[in-house]
Amino acid sequence: NDTINRNSTQAVTVFVAAPSPEKAYLTTMWVMLGQPICTVALPIWAGATQVPSVLTGENGAPLNHLAQLVELYLYPDRRGHMAQYLNLSRFLTYRGSGVFPLLLEIEQEILIQAQKIEQAWLSRTPTPETINHKSEELAQWAWTKLKETFPLEEIK
Repeated sequence: NDTINRNSTQAVTVFVAAPSPEKAYLTTMWVMLGQPICTVALPIWAGATQVPSVLTGENGAPLNHLAQLVELYLYPDRRGHMAQYLNLSRFLTYRGSGVFPLLLEIEQEILIQAQKIEQAWLSRTPTPETINHKSEELAQWAWTKLKETFPLEEIK
């Protein structure tokens, strides 16, 4: 509990307003399911009529489940109060570069792609189906990259 990112933080949401009332469909809710140092932000646009599949589910969201596994890897000591302490060595050395640079690389690409999508939608209003499709496509790309970056056999 000595840092801004506490071991008990389980989600983050940031809202970005539309550039104008006429473009309200561009209002974006950026969602991070799981502890912020264990996951990436994904966009949900106001014009969507459904949430990407990795952000929902009857037994919990797949993205949250993966983030929880990464969290268990980074906070491995379950004795007493030790579960609240990050294993800094694992955080800084995972796959040579550490966890954070790997997540930032994925998240940076998400931001770039979201910006391209929004730029295209500024000149042509998308249908809800198009928004749903683009949201799902971007979320699936991120999900695939996260599973490649954090294979279960390495983080269990």
